Amino acid sequence: MDLSQTTPKAITPKLKQQIVGMARDCPTMPYGQIAKRFGVSRGTVSRVATAAGVLRRQPQQARARSIGPTRPEHLRDGGIIADDAQWRARQQRIG
Repeated sequence: MDLSQTTPKAITPKLKQQIVGMARDCPTMPYGQIAKRFGVSRGTVSRVATAAGVLRRQPQQARARSIGPTRPEHLRDGGIIADDAQWRARQQRIG
């Protein structure tokens, strides 16, 4: 059986365990190298590892909100910069 043409569903449970074990035991090895070793695609390695709970991404830290005015002075209602040409032309026509 040619493993380079297989899909995640067609992979044997033993091969899935090997892929998950490699992904878990070698966290710095790229999925592409693991894929070459087992003859599958990088996406297959990613899907199999994710389904088994192996996550490579570190949780992102929440951004601290800055303390200050809720809206900068250079913005007008709607969030458009107040010094754009259309707004200035409209203000001149109105008043």
